[in-house]
Amino acid sequence: MTSKADVLHRILAKLIDALLVGAACLVLFPVGVMIGATYIIIADGLFDGRSIGKYIIGLRVIRESDGEEATFTDSFIRNALFGLIVLFGVMPFLRWLLILTVGLLIVIFETYYVVATADGRRVGDLAAGTLVVDVPRKKREPEEEKKPPAKRVGTPAGEAGKRTTKTSPKTTAKTTSRTTTRTTPKKTS
Repeated sequence: MTSKADVLHRILAKLIDALLVGAACLVLFPVGVMIGATYIIIADGLFDGRSIGKYIIGLRVIRESDGEEATFTDSFIRNALFGLIVLFGVMPFLRWLLILTVGLLIVIFETYYVVATADGRRVGDLAAGTLVVDVPRKKREPEEEKKPPAKRVGTPAGEAGKRTTKTSPKTTAKTTSRTTTRTTPKKTS
């Protein structure tokens, strides 16, 4: 089984997603609340099992059964409670009361499960049969030492690094990976 994702990475990824949703809610209120709730619910079905926050941090949601990335259905099941918290934002009088009581309790409960379970699965993961894992980062190869281009024999000093592609009908060019040589066909008498 794949090891669980780092808890701090999961919190950072969820924070990025929450900031995006919060911005949508504030800028486009009340339609932004619906956009935000929709995003939260389907986010883990985007980008091969990665919300925008998970994509930036380097996490992925996979199905426990086959290791494939989460689908929109998996995302809906695992994030329905968080979508509900966002929807509290459209309730005129109870908005802050619900967000600060029910919403905060849901977040605390889910976070407890991430920390307490051996594989880092929260209640939404248990319901959907999913798991959040770190995405292996591609290792960058060290850049080859940059060397100045070698001077070519028979070319003026200022022309050494330039490649020419013009050829006359009588001259053919052979190009290799680093040098260009010109040959002139022999005249037969």
